[in-house]
Amino acid sequence: MPLIVICAKNRSVALSPRQELLAIQKKLWRSNKALIDSSILVREPGFDSYEKSYRRAVSRFDRPADQEEMVRAVLGSGVIYVGDYHTCNQSQRSFLRILKAVVKIDRSFMVGLELLHKKHQATLDRYLSGRISEKTFLKRIRLEEHWVFDLWENFKPLFDFCRYHRVPMFAIDAAPDGSDVRRRDAATAKLLAGIMKRNPALRLFVLIGDLHLAPGHLPRDLKGELAKLGMERRHLTLFQNSEPIYWKLAEEGADERVEVVRLPDGNFCRMHTPPVVSQRSYLNWLEHEEGEIDYADAKASFLDLVVRLCDFLKIDIGGAGEEVEIFTCG
Repeated sequence: MPLIVICAKNRSVALSPRQELLAIQKKLWRSNKALIDSSILVREPGFDSYEKSYRRAVSRFDRPADQEEMVRAVLGSGVIYVGDYHTCNQSQRSFLRILKAVVKIDRSFMVGLELLHKKHQATLDRYLSGRISEKTFLKRIRLEEHWVFDLWENFKPLFDFCRYHRVPMFAIDAAPDGSDVRRRDAATAKLLAGIMKRNPALRLFVLIGDLHLAPGHLPRDLKGELAKLGMERRHLTLFQNSEPIYWKLAEEGADERVEVVRLPDGNFCRMHTPPVVSQRSYLNWLEHEEGEIDYADAKASFLDLVVRLCDFLKIDIGGAGEEVEIFTCG
């Protein structure tokens, strides 16, 4: 691969293949970000400062860590917040891997999920106990109407896990429809405190959107609610895929081998998916695509990917794509 030379004033800088690839990733990330930002037609008051608070919390890391260190920290905590990027299935799979690691050591825990409203708790209990079918469960909770990210298949393995291991599961969205993020944090915190009071011997995992997990957001609200009840618990936050941290690791050539980093405040950030992949999962959802090859027409699906790449890389392959033959596992 030839080197790219960038001229800056009176000096030129040659980019290595890795630097060139990183520059392409950043360009694609900026392009995706512009598309995502343009898709948001209305931003609620105060959301920008709310988001900035989260980004400050994950702007830098202390050192690389590993899964074992993270699991030890989990086992030493009473409340574990796990950040979720709703449209990225690796986000939910990463959470499931954490639960599988913990259940081998200590089964005394419960799980709270943001995607369900508390009004559906009785229906959730019936589903987990096997008294109603999956089809009936989904019909009753009206997931597509309640939650904009109606990606049941991403979350179903979590329900299967909790059913199999008989792990208590709670619906933790507690605010009325139309509430802003701060009211949602406050309502969820109050609900979680009540759940913990009724189940004092169980460790609590909370899977919720990453932005809720800045220190001054849900964690602060829950600490306040627990203090009212005279309860003290150690809190731990597991963020995921911080963009500034990813770029720093990538610049150091460590992005492919570092899966977890420890933050300066003692929390952790899981690094399992590059930023552009997470963005693409959102854009696929936005476009109502599955992001998978259509094996019924594999050639058309493949050529669609080729066109996207060539457009981004400014490559003209002419009619060569039509000469390609595509073979799949089918």
